[in-house]
Amino acid sequence: MMTLKEIEFSSATFATLYGADIPIRQIVDGMAKRQRKYADEWTQIAKAVNHGEPLSDHLKDLWPESLVQAVKAGEVSGDFGKTFLHIESLMHMFLEAKQKTKRLYYPALIVGAGIVTFIFVMAYVMPVVRDVIGLQTKDTDGMSRMIFSLSDQIAHIFVGNVYFYSVAALGTAIITYALIKNPGTKTWLFNVSLSIPYVKTHLKSIYFGVWAYYVSLLSAAGIERIGQTLKLPIASLPERYHESVDIVVEVAKRKGIKASVDVQKMNSGDPRLEWPEFIINAFEMAYDTGRLDKQMRKASKALMAEGFWGLDLFIGRLITASTIFAAAVVGIPVFCYFAQMGYAVQKLSTYL
Repeated sequence: MMTLKEIEFSSATFATLYGADIPIRQIVDGMAKRQRKYADEWTQIAKAVNHGEPLSDHLKDLWPESLVQAVKAGEVSGDFGKTFLHIESLMHMFLEAKQKTKRLYYPALIVGAGIVTFIFVMAYVMPVVRDVIGLQTKDTDGMSRMIFSLSDQIAHIFVGNVYFYSVAALGTAIITYALIKNPGTKTWLFNVSLSIPYVKTHLKSIYFGVWAYYVSLLSAAGIERIGQTLKLPIASLPERYHESVDIVVEVAKRKGIKASVDVQKMNSGDPRLEWPEFIINAFEMAYDTGRLDKQMRKASKALMAEGFWGLDLFIGRLITASTIFAAAVVGIPVFCYFAQMGYAVQKLSTYL
């Protein structure tokens, strides 16, 4: 299965070349050279397409089922180029959302780096410099005494056990990296993020924005069944919202798309109440205009803009706070050291 970046590249290639009136068979023939990692797969697909078989029938090993269905609908409707163009935009949107959510880890990394630097300064740098100039803890007072006393304790713990703690730190880093890469851990971290009120609002906007664009892609490609249109891209939403999509599909089949998001008829605790207002408005407008693809694309644009802006603002503030914390834990001991050294120099000058 291709990565998001690889799907973005291949769909962009199809959209560009098809838009230049190059036959689909010729495009597929050249894909083995453009994506050498999948040369064998593209060679087999080219053979099948040249024998008159649909491209969509042979993409299932490279692309997710929802995208394959979009390509299949594009083949039927004849709007091949636009379908690939929308897939490219969708993949770009996925990658951008993924990059934004990754930035939530940055403040933790900054704080961690600050703590490690603090321990190194307190355990290894400060004791050596103090010994060189002959400054002892008992000769200090106030905050300086407290900082130097803490330095003595940290040095006592770490000096002489440097190899043990280095191995322990390396092991912890490896385990942490493995856990972060684990899908279960990513899901847990994401659910924790969704429990933070401000973060939840903007993450929800981003993921519903991606889902809305996915829905608009499938609708524009010609997939008319509401169940398929809404549920094929359900994996792009966090699991906690899957039940609400199921309910919307069930109600839409019986009563229509507008009734499926009628807030006035929802009971307290209905999972659909968590849906962003942009999505609800898009469904209502789609009922009136008959253009689900157009309305969901508008909703997607608004949701992504709102989500990215809010998340950038929150992460920016968090990075600023974590940077100040990291600077403080390193700067305060150093400041106390220089202040005490200045005091010692001043005191010495009175005897000269």
